Amino acid sequence: MNPTPAAQNMALAAMRDVVVFWNVGERSVADIVYAACDLLVAGIDGPALRELAAVSVDEIEYELGDPLSAALDELGLSFPPRYSDAAECEALSAMAARALAGTITPAVLADWAHTTFSHYGAGRHLSFLCDDYTLLDYNGNTTEDVDAEVMAEARRIVSHNESTPGP
Repeated sequence: MNPTPAAQNMALAAMRDVVVFWNVGERSVADIVYAACDLLVAGIDGPALRELAAVSVDEIEYELGDPLSAALDELGLSFPPRYSDAAECEALSAMAARALAGTITPAVLADWAHTTFSHYGAGRHLSFLCDDYTLLDYNGNTTEDVDAEVMAEARRIVSHNESTPGP
């Protein structure tokens, strides 16, 4: 059975998500290796991708760099440096897009931002909105009010990320 272009696109999107979230410490080397294997199963092949798929899932993360960089170059994907401000923005935009698509709720987005960034960095506005959910009895807002503010921030984040050139 030949893999379909849809299966290949899904595997590429999954790899992109895994790397985006690995870049902020939310995915493991094993997740990256499994995503590389899924790309091979989907019919996307190349020497660097095969090398990445062969990395031991017990590999120490800092040793993943060369195979990962080469495979991403081969796939035509580029990402900012791990734990950089740009990496945080990429992850935040990916989560905001999920909220806009309805795959996560606004409260989940705000909670993720609060857990991931606290009140600093790219997700600070959403972190403060997360606090608003817990203060509903005191701040005069409703859940719907805060949801609307979170979704407005999600739209701003995604539109800003789409208009900002990548690395």
